[in-house]
Amino acid sequence: MNNYNEQLVCLLENATESTFKALLEKNEKFYYFSLLIDEGASPYVSAWSYEALENLFSELKSDDETEKLMYKWAICDSTYVGYEHDLYFNAVDEFLQKNDIWELSDDDFYSEFDVRLNSMEEALRRLDKKGLFGTGDDRKKIVITAEVVPPDYTNTARVQRLNPDDIIQEWLEFCSEPESE
Repeated sequence: MNNYNEQLVCLLENATESTFKALLEKNEKFYYFSLLIDEGASPYVSAWSYEALENLFSELKSDDETEKLMYKWAICDSTYVGYEHDLYFNAVDEFLQKNDIWELSDDDFYSEFDVRLNSMEEALRRLDKKGLFGTGDDRKKIVITAEVVPPDYTNTARVQRLNPDDIIQEWLEFCSEPESE
């Protein structure tokens, strides 16, 4: 993994931990939790629970299993995309606004974007090591990710680094992107 920013990692750890704990208060079974970053260049959370997926399909009045699998991993369609961002991610946003990524040269932009992605991954790794996403068999119930939106092949490498192999096979089938040439 490339370099990361230690201060950003710490801020992301705090924001992510608070957000995940708030989600757990919903007493739902979360199977997917992600830090996302897009052209806004500031990370935000998205998550899916089995209950949220069932509620969505109840609202859609659909029982198509293939469609359900597509939604299961559609992180931007989640009920919990951007969950409580204004409550927990203000310090992250303020820190990142000090270094306006849009004012940088192209090379510096991509370098800074990579640092942000790497910092997201490192924050999730540390929280996982602390047991936030469960330990033992409980850890095997949730896929954690640090993803760029729209998706690219680097998401797959991060998912593989952050999760046990035996829990990501379905994600790989539906979400992995081929490496560009």
